[in-house]
Amino acid sequence: MSFFNQLVTNIQKGLGFRTETAKLDFATQVLHEMERQNISKKELAEKMDVSPAMMTRIVKGNHNMTIETMAKVAFALDKKLQFELKGFDEKPRTQKWSTASLPCVVTAANEERFAHEC
Repeated sequence: MSFFNQLVTNIQKGLGFRTETAKLDFATQVLHEMERQNISKKELAEKMDVSPAMMTRIVKGNHNMTIETMAKVAFALDKKLQFELKGFDEKPRTQKWSTASLPCVVTAANEERFAHEC
């Protein structure tokens, strides 16, 4: 394995990388559910009784949330918050959507091209 590949592997197994990945995974799930329920950030912020700025930090994945905040988000979306410990190389039990396609922004320019993917 090359030095670069070894470096990337070590970073991916580090706590910081895993923490950021978990935050982004949660934010992606929240965005997906908001889109599915047709709820805006403003509406979700109102349901949670938080500022729109706080909601923006949550959905961007750059807010270090407490479990209480995560539970508040789940409750506002009428969802159950669930955690699962997995091995580094294990895949999720189920994955109904690809995080690579989120967030999906459809504009007039790309509506025909991406409408089927969102």
